[in-house]
Amino acid sequence: MQKALRILLILALIFGAVSPLFPEETKTGYYVFMGQGPCILYDQNNNLIFNGDAHSLEGKEIEVGQAIDTGANTNIILLHYPDLSRMTIGPNSSFKVQDAHSLWLSLGKIWVKITHLFSQPEDFQVESPNAVAVAHGTEFLVEQSPMNGPSAIHVFEGTVDVGDGKNLPPVPLAQGHFVSNVKKGEILKPETFNLSQIHDSWWKWNLAKEKKFSQFFQTHHDKIMELLREKVNPAKTMFQLRGIMRQHGFTRENFRRLYRQNSTSFDHENYGKGRFHFKHPQRNNLNYPSSKPWTKKGSSQQQTERKKGEPHHRSQR
Repeated sequence: MQKALRILLILALIFGAVSPLFPEETKTGYYVFMGQGPCILYDQNNNLIFNGDAHSLEGKEIEVGQAIDTGANTNIILLHYPDLSRMTIGPNSSFKVQDAHSLWLSLGKIWVKITHLFSQPEDFQVESPNAVAVAHGTEFLVEQSPMNGPSAIHVFEGTVDVGDGKNLPPVPLAQGHFVSNVKKGEILKPETFNLSQIHDSWWKWNLAKEKKFSQFFQTHHDKIMELLREKVNPAKTMFQLRGIMRQHGFTRENFRRLYRQNSTSFDHENYGKGRFHFKHPQRNNLNYPSSKPWTKKGSSQQQTERKKGEPHHRSQR
């Protein structure tokens, strides 16, 4: 018996010493719930790993260090496991996953809805070249101009702390408040906007979309909690959740219809279609932290006609 105990003790010490060298793989929990329109996905080393319609990414986890560029008619909705917060990436945007609770927006816009219906509250932040927005259970929008230009943050629900991530102390923004023309090192000047007088089609679509999400999660709270409590593989859980939600009308066609209802200038022909392109000329000047610099080599047509088998690398564009 004593010999057996010694052996067990030795094994415990060995595996206890070895286990820190092999930590469990950390999962960010960002899963593509729905997408439509052209986009490009890059890995942690800025190598191109996907170039096509965003709906092909549905169900895929976006891992730490991966980045996505969206086209002119593209929207991508991410669900965060296990709290089921939502992040919607708008057209002509570039973002990168920094960690489980942080995204970096180099260009464009991201709509964030943080919810604590299914997990303990945790702060979530969106960084841009000029601002850091930290949310504590809220709904807000971050917009970033090209060429590392000024940022803007609008708060639609709750409170968001906004700073420049450097020298300035964060400024709390309450519902109905925003800061625009945010530049690093400049004092923030909060202003107010009228939530009942929003005319931007993308904003109206997001407000209507998030209302549908919230109603669904509240109505089916117990069923979803039961699914999350099973603690199976997160990817499988999210796959099952997407199936349940699609049975209740959460489909691309219904979200397309919702967008049309909230837009006065809806482009029926080109919504979610077309080749990948950006309308602005500063596409090659995006700045991601800890990324290799981007340099322009050849036209976009030359890049498209690259020979099969030749490596695609983001820094070569």
